[in-house]
Amino acid sequence: MRKKIVMLSFLLLLSILFFFYYSNVFSRVTAVVTLVEKNQQTIIIKNENNQLKEVIINEVLIPFLDVKEKYLVVIYSNLFRPAFIKSIKPIKNE
Repeated sequence: MRKKIVMLSFLLLLSILFFFYYSNVFSRVTAVVTLVEKNQQTIIIKNENNQLKEVIINEVLIPFLDVKEKYLVVIYSNLFRPAFIKSIKPIKNE
């Protein structure tokens, strides 16, 4: 009986650790978005489903972004920190 309780406790602990690992590491989104608005530390983007999202971006990059232009972005977010842009590349219309 004691062995069973120890095993169940271990599995519960392992499940909790896996959940936190998954929430912190595997919460990346890559999308084509349109820049709707830019502020001092954040930008508001609209994805192809017309959903708006406010994300944090490095202040140095903001002057180089144009409103109403399309970008390929990689966004990281999880339970412990707000969404932020890891990578942003303009999409050329040809």
